Amino acid sequence: MTVLLAGTLPARATITTVTDNFTGSANGGSATDGLTVSGNASFAVSSNGNIVLTLSNTSPETKSTNELLTGIDFTLSYDGKALTSLTYNSATAIPVTIASTGKYTDGSSTSIKNSWATSRSSDNYSLNFLLDNKYAIVGPPDSKTKLYDDANSSIYNGNSATNPFSADSATFSFSNTLITNPSELTISNVTFLYDTGCTYQVGGKLSPVPERGVTVVFGLGLALACLASHFSIFSKRRGVAGVVELETAGLS
Repeated sequence: MTVLLAGTLPARATITTVTDNFTGSANGGSATDGLTVSGNASFAVSSNGNIVLTLSNTSPETKSTNELLTGIDFTLSYDGKALTSLTYNSATAIPVTIASTGKYTDGSSTSIKNSWATSRSSDNYSLNFLLDNKYAIVGPPDSKTKLYDDANSSIYNGNSATNPFSADSATFSFSNTLITNPSELTISNVTFLYDTGCTYQVGGKLSPVPERGVTVVFGLGLALACLASHFSIFSKRRGVAGVVELETAGLS
């Protein structure tokens, strides 16, 4: 075992991820239907410079395009200074087509980058759905009927220019190589935008306890050391194929 350890690779890099969650909810999605709209934005910031934003529409009912989640505004600072540069890498979602009966059909994950655009003014960023395009984020169907049976013709396939929609949520990827310590990135001034014109605004609030996770990938040497000291345990679970990946959540 000593000879094997001497010839193994050193531990690989540690990637730390800090996740901040923002929620927003308000009544009066429009002057015509007055429904409650709500949303969630989860920013997962990694020490390799990546930012993954998961934007979710949690509105309890969708009656018209007024309840579609179509944008988010936010401000970024890093190490106490304005962060004025982000690369917009990708955007994906599950498309959903809604029929006049309220029934819906989900598709396969697809790129929606051409339907959502970014803009920036100093450290203030906007991620917005493009007017009269596809893949605005629709909330879940009715919890009882499992249908969009209260939706009007602005949602129905064949009548709506924005059908199909993004089902419940969409994921957006950004990056900036300056970010090496996720804890130094501050996200603030989060605002959710609704309806196809991105005109209805709902302020977002940071969840009381941000989720923090650390992913550590070790080399073959540590894997073999663990195998030697805990062989009886591993043999009862699953084999070790050279690399052990450990994920720990809830670290401060």
